Amino acid sequence: MDPKDVTLTPEEIASRVRFIEHKGIRILYIDSKDCSWGNMIAVLEEAMKYFRRYHNLRTLDDFRGAFATKEYIELAKKYGKELISKRRSKAAAIGIVGIKKILLDAYNAFTSDKLVVHKTMEEALDYLAKD
Repeated sequence: MDPKDVTLTPEEIASRVRFIEHKGIRILYIDSKDCSWGNMIAVLEEAMKYFRRYHNLRTLDDFRGAFATKEYIELAKKYGKELISKRRSKAAAIGIVGIKKILLDAYNAFTSDKLVVHKTMEEALDYLAKD
């Protein structure tokens, strides 16, 4: 069985969205790595709890090994326009290559968000830790 076919438990979903610290800066890590589309939506819904509660978030979205469906993209655009772009002060993403880059560019344009792609997690964290 492909691990992407496994539905994660609510506890596993919750553990994929958490604060981490890098160089003294608190960063919201949103881990969609290797997720199925259903799990990606669940992770997005979990992340929304943080966006509803906190302001000026620095976020790292990890999309390595994951691919978004039309349903996920539509939901991300809706949340992005309504709330995420207003609550996020700085954003980085990893695992965005090929067609994912085109989809991200469309998301950024639609939502006025500024999710910046980086090649490695360390590079993304360093970017987020800078003022």
